[in-house]
Amino acid sequence: MLQGAFPDGLLPGEASLAQAFGVSRNAIRDAFGILRAEGLLVRVQGVGTMVAARKYPHGLDRLLGLAETLREHGEVVNEVRTAGMIVPPPAVAARLRPPGGPPATTVVCIERLRRLNGLPFSLDLTYLVPDIGEPLLGEDLAHNDIFALIEAHAGQHLGGASLTVEAVNADPHSAAVLNAPPGAALLMVERLTRLADGRPVDLEYIRVRGDRVVLHGELSRGAPDDLPSAPLPATEQEFIMPLVETRADVPVTIDASLCVEGCTLCVDICPLDSLAISPDNGKAYMHVDECWYCGPCAARCPTGAVTVNMPYLLR
Repeated sequence: MLQGAFPDGLLPGEASLAQAFGVSRNAIRDAFGILRAEGLLVRVQGVGTMVAARKYPHGLDRLLGLAETLREHGEVVNEVRTAGMIVPPPAVAARLRPPGGPPATTVVCIERLRRLNGLPFSLDLTYLVPDIGEPLLGEDLAHNDIFALIEAHAGQHLGGASLTVEAVNADPHSAAVLNAPPGAALLMVERLTRLADGRPVDLEYIRVRGDRVVLHGELSRGAPDDLPSAPLPATEQEFIMPLVETRADVPVTIDASLCVEGCTLCVDICPLDSLAISPDNGKAYMHVDECWYCGPCAARCPTGAVTVNMPYLLR
């Protein structure tokens, strides 16, 4: 295991190992238990016993691209799955809105599968403002970090970013692309990056395999005067919950009266294969209740039949 004898990570079955080593299956189970306790093996439901993947450190105290962060640990290569101009979902347009300016009407959308030393590491969905992103479409996106390309074309350094990280389960599309079991643990990173002048230019949704990364950072507590004051008791707080204007039962709805029979534009662009053509009427519909709310399906629809029902918290 330590020498990479199982490149796909999957170990032979207990019976095969017992026969190979001339021991009982109970002895193999005991050995597996010891190796799991040492963090060398993991048991994946529906797959079997696997070699625990090496985890790579990723700091949270500097704004770096993936290749810059992991340069000491191997080669990062990107598989560009899609790249082009789209009409952004309202939430994306609002996040990329410049201070005091109008929301973006078009953005560059790039989806990349990022591999570290040949193994899938993350699936990145990137939205860029058009004046920065459009020139990047002609660059070598397979071997370059987008951060470095942005700085080269913008003529100024990146200034900072807003970051959120949460744990999610891999949807079928992400699991298939990342070569992970369905429902596997992923880290979802949402990062909005700004130029040195404060203009937001890069919004990313990054799904990282949870078994291949460790986040770390250095924190300081500060002086007592800098600490936040205690919150008000719940009885003294004023809670105001704005109402959602419309209710959506599914992430994407399609107006059958506007949908063109036989048109597959929205079906072809959906990264999760959540849309399909109905055999009854030849029109598109959502047959899987899973959605990234990325928006190209609505942007490509020539009749305006497709609506992405953005959840309230995302809006």
